[in-house]
Amino acid sequence: MHIQKRINSLLTKRIQTSVLVLTLFSLCYMVYVHSEGLIQLRLEKPSEEFNDFLQLHELDETDLSKSENIFFIESSGSKIGSSDIGDLKKRDSCCIESAALMNPDSRIRVIFVSRLKLNISEFVKSLLNYENVAFHRINLKDVTKDTIAEEWINSEKIYNTSFIPNNISNFLRLFLLWKYGGTYLDLDVISLSSINTIGEDNFITVEEKSTLNNAIIRFDSMSTGHTLAETLLRDFMESYDGRRWGHNGPNLVTRVLKTFCEFPNVFPEEKFNCSGVTILPKKMCSEIFYKEVKQLFSEDPEVLENTLGRLEDSHLIHLYNLFSRGLKVKTNSKTAIIEIAKDQCPIVLSNSGDYFD
Repeated sequence: MHIQKRINSLLTKRIQTSVLVLTLFSLCYMVYVHSEGLIQLRLEKPSEEFNDFLQLHELDETDLSKSENIFFIESSGSKIGSSDIGDLKKRDSCCIESAALMNPDSRIRVIFVSRLKLNISEFVKSLLNYENVAFHRINLKDVTKDTIAEEWINSEKIYNTSFIPNNISNFLRLFLLWKYGGTYLDLDVISLSSINTIGEDNFITVEEKSTLNNAIIRFDSMSTGHTLAETLLRDFMESYDGRRWGHNGPNLVTRVLKTFCEFPNVFPEEKFNCSGVTILPKKMCSEIFYKEVKQLFSEDPEVLENTLGRLEDSHLIHLYNLFSRGLKVKTNSKTAIIEIAKDQCPIVLSNSGDYFD
């Protein structure tokens, strides 16, 4: 009897041990499978699970009609072999934040060419604080379908150039303003005040004494602005020359505007009306010319004071990236660019680390 009890007791313990081992094995297997799944998920879907990237969406025709639009274009993705992930530099982001801050009732649309996602850096995260900032991707053939530009874009003549990103941007700014109306700003233009304080529905800015620029443009979606946008767009396609820098940009708007009105040899220092389109003087948008752009980055106290004084009547500042992108400046320096950034893009500046570049 005692032996039988001992046998039963041993059998019970063995069964309990087996059940425990099986339970532990099952738990370990479940943990392993779950962790493998998480690892696989992390590899396959970093943007959704870990918010490394922002998915870019196409322009929504319905949404575009709801508010005044301010367009920025980032076209470096049009280069052959470019990644499908876009990026923004700190000073680019500053320009976007300044537009959002100064124009709260406008929709700030940042257009990426041939990109699918946007890399979310610390300073790009700053822009997500603004509800009026939207990021989009654009495909030239899709956006021009059933428009006056469809056939020309499908011909792919636009790619016959050594300056692909530049000329795609030149084309797109005219096309978007023709199709939707609004304001276009280069990604190196800082807003100092609302676009509406300029007080004009249609404007282009002076580059030099008798030359216009296409870095800052505003056209309405009908009447004079729409007519001029179409004239510029058609001229762009008909006279396109991808070999000559500036031919499809500043030179284009200058030669077309000359057909709208009688041009002075030297533009006046005040606004100039050209058949319903206002030509803004340098002091309003490009007081610091590209030849002087280093002054914005100077730590000389006299240069700082003089530069800020010259900008008192300005609504916008053109940084001329072609000439300033190599100029490094510390975020705690006493320079005009940092003093301006403190007011116009405070969140981006605070997330820029040691250097504002």
